[in-house]
Amino acid sequence: MAIHSVGVLGAGVMGRGVAQVLAQTGHEVFLTDVSDAILAAAREEIERNLRFLGFFDKSKAVDVEAV
Repeated sequence: MAIHSVGVLGAGVMGRGVAQVLAQTGHEVFLTDVSDAILAAAREEIERNLRFLGFFDKSKAVDVEAV
């Protein structure tokens, strides 16, 4: 049984980390939080992390918009 879509509840440190790893492995991720501000900060951090990952290790570069 393959899992393609995953929901992550809570966009704190752990939630955003889990969401990032799942997105990098090709899953469709639904990240939710009670605070829109925390959710926006999580999205920004995930995008920044993905950019840095590609900057420091070209073999791990990903299309940030696709993730």
